[in-house]
Amino acid sequence: IWIAPEGTRSKDGELGPLKKGGFHIAKQLGAPILPAWISGTREIISPDGFGVRLHGHITVRYGAAIETNDDDDDVPALLERVRDRLLGLQAESKRSA
Repeated sequence: IWIAPEGTRSKDGELGPLKKGGFHIAKQLGAPILPAWISGTREIISPDGFGVRLHGHITVRYGAAIETNDDDDDVPALLERVRDRLLGLQAESKRSA
């Protein structure tokens, strides 16, 4: 299942607040979360519309899977672990740009 935890496209390229719904689903299913950072989409699809430019370059970075079956990890703690991992992927993306 692919879920966009921000619930919208970023207007400034920064990570926004994450919604809890997908984390509840992953926790209930015991499914791992695979964090992914996607960069370059704002140049192809505007965050304010649905028009698509034909040329561009998108990069997807994947982080290590985060297990959700740990009983010590409640949803807010899991959300923060994923957020931290996403911020790390964002930093990697900025360094290699």
